[in-house]
Formats: sequence, structure tokens, C-alpha cells
Amino acid sequence: MVSKDDLARYVFGIDEIDAQHRALFEFIYKLDAAIPTSDSWVIVQQTLNDLNFWARVHFAVEESLMRLMGFPEAAAHNAAHANFMETIARLKKQSLRKDIARDTSRFLNDWLRHHIDVEDRKYAEYFRSRCKARTS
Repeated sequence: MVSKDDLARYVFGIDEIDAQHRALFEFIYKLDAAIPTSDSWVIVQQTLNDLNFWARVHFAVEESLMRLMGFPEAAAHNAAHANFMETIARLKKQSLRKDIARDTSRFLNDWLRHHIDVEDRKYAEYFRSRCKARTS
């Protein structure tokens, strides 16, 4: 689990992207807080619905930036986004039949940490290098 104190690791200096990443982590915090309560099923439903919408918006922003900046690994990055959305859809179906709050939290924590820290970091570094080259 990424604590709020650890969020600085996931800041790239691209204000809109950083704010969107924080918002994605907020969904996990809300879900984790609900796990020990009787509201966990409802919170899972809300979280998955909210994530379905918010991730689509976030991914569209990232994918647009990658396209505009000519990021060479955009296709693979976009495929990771598509896989995430497929997993969210699968989790939504599973959540109707059983309590998957812990599994959902674990998946979201693992996926977001890796994706932001490894995959998103690649495009952030690429963007910085392109911007630096333009000003030199």
C-alpha cells in the first residue's frame, strides 16, 4: 500500500498528470478504509465505477500527450491501459457475486505502483528530455 507520505515518489513534475495520479490513489485509500467495515461491498462498487470513468479520462490524457510528444513506447503503454480497463470490467462482474475488496485493493495497489513508477516514469523522462532539447 502506498501511504500518502510516499506519494512524492510518484510525482513527475507534470502537474496535471501528478494530480490525476493522486486522485487514482485516493480511490485505493477509500477502498482500504472500507475493507474492515460492513460497507466494503458498496465501496467496491463505487470505487470500480469511479475508476472506470476516471482511469479512462486519465489514460486519454496520457495517451494524447504521448502521441503529441512522439513517445516511441506509446503502443505498449496504451496496451497496458487497455489491459487495466479489462481487469476493472472483470472485477466489476466478480464483485457482484462475492466480496473482492481485499483482492481489488491488492490489484490496484500493485498495478498503480508499478505502472506509475516504471511505465509512466519512462514517458515523463522522455518528455523532460524532449523539452530540454528544445530549449538548448
